[in-house]
Amino acid sequence: MIADLLLGASVCSLFASLIPACYRDYRYRKIPVATWKFAAMVGIPLSFASFLIRVVTGSISPDAVPMLVGIALVAAAAAFALGYIEVFGGADSIAIIIIVLTLFYVPIANSLFVFAFINNTVIVCLLIFLAIFAKNVVERNYRDLSIRQFPLMFVGTKIPFTHFTTYHGIVLEEVTAEDGVLSRRFMDFSRNFRMERDRFTTAIAASDQADLYRQAEKVWVMYVLPFIIPITAGLAVTLGVGDVVQILLHL
Repeated sequence: MIADLLLGASVCSLFASLIPACYRDYRYRKIPVATWKFAAMVGIPLSFASFLIRVVTGSISPDAVPMLVGIALVAAAAAFALGYIEVFGGADSIAIIIIVLTLFYVPIANSLFVFAFINNTVIVCLLIFLAIFAKNVVERNYRDLSIRQFPLMFVGTKIPFTHFTTYHGIVLEEVTAEDGVLSRRFMDFSRNFRMERDRFTTAIAASDQADLYRQAEKVWVMYVLPFIIPITAGLAVTLGVGDVVQILLHL
């Protein structure tokens, strides 16, 4: 009973940090480190106390402890490494680390928490990409793309210049003017656009190129996914439903 109350409190502390983080990530794509203090300083200690009680009372076999702790540490290290090399943002890395270190021992039917959480988060991301693809199909944006550029259907879309100040994305088309005639071409996709802050929609809207993009009307923009949202959704699905992949495999 006490172990369950401590675990419940730790889960609440996680969402107390994740929910405002989702808003900040969606609205600003920036999350202050202080956002995670409550989850890290309250959630992890409460969860660790629950874990110890479960081990002492036999709810968790002592033989399973090395495996559970090992998987959690490997997952946390992987999240740190992926954040370090900028596969995803630092806040995303922090969120994943806190989640796996807090709930690594939570029982999930036919799976382990860490694996279920990763599976569900990936599924949520895939659904987002499919939604973007469906939007582009409906708007017939594929007409602008070559076969090599077709993957943009899943990660980007065309938006008007009027949305540049509110849409968080990376502009993939370069617009120029010569003798009063506008021309546009796709940028080299081999470049690391995440490091080129001048290609972000908000940066171009405030630059001397703004008039050119205003005249070009809609241009292709790669969406900067607020990854905290699918992380939070993946966690909620894991706690509420379980491992979706395992559920589908056992149908």
